[in-house]
Amino acid sequence: MFNVDTTADAPSDPADNSCSVASLAGACTLREAVTEARAGSGDEIVLGPGRHQLNSELDSLSQDMTIRGAGANSTTVIRQPAIPGDQYRVFDVSSAKVVSISGLTVTGGDVTGDGGGIRNSGNLTLNRVVVGGNNSSGGGGGVFTISGATLEVTDSNVNDNNAGRGAGIYAAGAVSLTRSLVDQNDASVEGGGLYQNPTIGTAPVSVLNSTVANNTSAAAGAAVMATTTGVQIDFSTIAYNDAGGSNGSITPDNVVLNVFDSIVVSQKTRGRKVRSSCRKATRNLRSKRSCTRLGARARSRAAAAAARTPSPSPGSSAVGRYGRAPTRRSSPPATPPATARRP
Repeated sequence: MFNVDTTADAPSDPADNSCSVASLAGACTLREAVTEARAGSGDEIVLGPGRHQLNSELDSLSQDMTIRGAGANSTTVIRQPAIPGDQYRVFDVSSAKVVSISGLTVTGGDVTGDGGGIRNSGNLTLNRVVVGGNNSSGGGGGVFTISGATLEVTDSNVNDNNAGRGAGIYAAGAVSLTRSLVDQNDASVEGGGLYQNPTIGTAPVSVLNSTVANNTSAAAGAAVMATTTGVQIDFSTIAYNDAGGSNGSITPDNVVLNVFDSIVVSQKTRGRKVRSSCRKATRNLRSKRSCTRLGARARSRAAAAAARTPSPSPGSSAVGRYGRAPTRRSSPPATPPATARRP
């Protein structure tokens, strides 16, 4: 285990089984800890509070490892280029590697290409993480997951990222969201919140006990854009997303869309709010025209009780009419609270 004891950055010393940088009086930096972990000297990196600067591109995470911060409100890893305008991402997970990142904020990433905050080619778990304020010209302003890779996001926020497609998350591999918030991401083309488009095999998307809100796209899929395989949405809220095109805020393109026990309302689009050729929707609370052609009735309770899902606004039809009102968990994740109100 390597305990990072400085937020400063400096070129790494050669790997020697000791996390210390001579130019910083022997301090252990994030960069040096990654260098040592890549050499097989350890598999856990612990970051203290503060803004851990990356003045240049960090080496890829090419070994199985865990990176743990003191909480997303306390520990930040930020791209802080020594050369103005220098573009690079914050983390890059190598192929087939198992990486867990928890308790920190990833911000400032900026690339021409894919994966502004994180590019994931392995099996990545994000737990109690904020991925926000990152940019990419291609896909995945927040996180880009390649085909064959997997991404699990739990108790986390993906917010305020920008990209061409998949401003929050671009999923060419399998993605699951649990008790998380995907909010205020902006795609210049498609998939404001999440864009699913595997080039090889399948990339199932699961959204559970989560909120996808206030995302925008110039064309289709302000909240979710899926081009193949299935999308499963359970006990979640999809609201206040704005698609500039005619193909909906939730746009599965000829794939299966399953929506259960969820709220899908207040989407802005020139066409259908939910567009797909094959879909199921049961036990949902929806606005009158939010789920046109879904072929299912909102006939039971809206039980989208998620830690990252905002409570209903006073007077909302989600209160009282559909059984137990959604509630917050007693122990919310250590991430900034959701500010959007449920319809």
